[in-house]
Amino acid sequence: MPDNSAASPTQSTGNPSSASGRPAPEVFAGFMAMASGAVDATKTGGWIHEDGSPWDPEAPDLVFYPHRCPESKGGPNARDLQLALEGPAPADPRAARDQMRDYLEASGFTLTSMIDPSEGAEADMPYSVGAKGQEGELIVYSASPVLAFLTLESECSDHPSLEHEVSAATR
Repeated sequence: MPDNSAASPTQSTGNPSSASGRPAPEVFAGFMAMASGAVDATKTGGWIHEDGSPWDPEAPDLVFYPHRCPESKGGPNARDLQLALEGPAPADPRAARDQMRDYLEASGFTLTSMIDPSEGAEADMPYSVGAKGQEGELIVYSASPVLAFLTLESECSDHPSLEHEVSAATR
């Protein structure tokens, strides 16, 4: 299963340059909701993890191994959850990217990048959109005639419960 992370117990400051302090169960729940929303926004099925296993947000064996956040995003003890998913190639990659952009904006994310393949680029080059959430969460969606790709990162949290693997069973 994938390698993903993050959370802490105190209220979030809303400042993505500081760790939220939310505990792992809260970070996990928010991250899974964010990931499920992004996958659902593609209006396609067949998403898989990097290891080839099918994306199933309800899978009991879905475990994340928190990653250290850059110090600028939360200090030396802050961690986040990360997830990379591969999906089916959309019929119209640009339209798929624009659909994701609309979803991200409607969901309160701030766009950080919009990339079109350069003129004369190979036909399989992706259209991409990146966005940041209010708590520093990140979503990057890329769509090409070959595949679609989602990369997600949760908020950073310095809660000690993120020092170990995180799953739906984490308490």
